[in-house]
Amino acid sequence: MRDYNKDGDLDEPGEEKVYGQTAIPYGTYPVTIVDSPKFKRRVPLLHGVKGFSAIEIHAGNTPEDTHGCILPGENTEKGKVTHSRYWEDKITEMIEKYISEGEQVFIKID
Repeated sequence: MRDYNKDGDLDEPGEEKVYGQTAIPYGTYPVTIVDSPKFKRRVPLLHGVKGFSAIEIHAGNTPEDTHGCILPGENTEKGKVTHSRYWEDKITEMIEKYISEGEQVFIKID
């Protein structure tokens, strides 16, 4: 389910959260880099996502590889994300660079 009217409120009729199926609500979220206990490496983490916790950007190839996290990669094969680990590493590296320079990093979901 998506936040159809883009107001970030999943409590409205028809916009309820379904575990493992509901998309991240529209919005702009601050991002940091954290040590992921699940993946045993540093990954980007979105903060302040209403109704969600621990929204990470991590590698994966199919919907079964996520319960709400963002899977980076390329759309070169129908129904799959390809080159995901490469893009996870590049995105993490880029975010770490900006943070090390004192910048705040945000991701916009729309």
